[in-house]
Amino acid sequence: MRTDLTITQIESMEEKRISLNDDELKAVMDKLDNNSIYHVLIQLQLLWGVRVGEALALRWEDVNFKKGIVTIKHTAFFEKNIHFRGLQTLKDKKIDKLEKDFTPKAQRLLTLLRERSESMFVFGLKKDEPVTIRRVRYYYNKILMDAGLNPGDYQSITHLMRHTSAQMVYNLTGDLNATQAHTGHRSRKMVERYAPIQPKALAQKAMSVLEENFLGS
Repeated sequence: MRTDLTITQIESMEEKRISLNDDELKAVMDKLDNNSIYHVLIQLQLLWGVRVGEALALRWEDVNFKKGIVTIKHTAFFEKNIHFRGLQTLKDKKIDKLEKDFTPKAQRLLTLLRERSESMFVFGLKKDEPVTIRRVRYYYNKILMDAGLNPGDYQSITHLMRHTSAQMVYNLTGDLNATQAHTGHRSRKMVERYAPIQPKALAQKAMSVLEENFLGS
């Protein structure tokens, strides 16, 4: 956690949002091109809810196409977000790895990447290192602007899809345990941020189902 922020900076961050709403997410998805490795990263980060460093650390040896499982055991370490300095094991001692099952979409995207990859890394353009966080941030900003959104409205650009994924899991399940299992957060407090809007959203959804199935038009 950063300790060098001023009160004004902290208040400004608190006013910013951590995730996309449904309309914003659709606008972003409509602008994606599967021929871009960065656009594929955005989609898989949304599906898996992983940190950008965890996604960039993935090597092809971590992808089991036969079993349909991706195993996340490391996070990529960069100096100043530019210079790749190697892999680190997941920091949380209680979680030594995360396993993500393939969805049909993930299967297609990973197969597409594998067919044209010459790197040992899933998200690599060079043989022995992944793309940099700096480049990922550039493409996140670009796709948001292409979708008519302001990157400055959100707290963390490279975590935006992770937070959006977590919010969607919680909105659909109402279960913090499921959300925590999805994201791999070590602290329950970290996932409680996704809960405040849920009671009203659940109530509205319930009323819609009730009206549609029992009350008619």
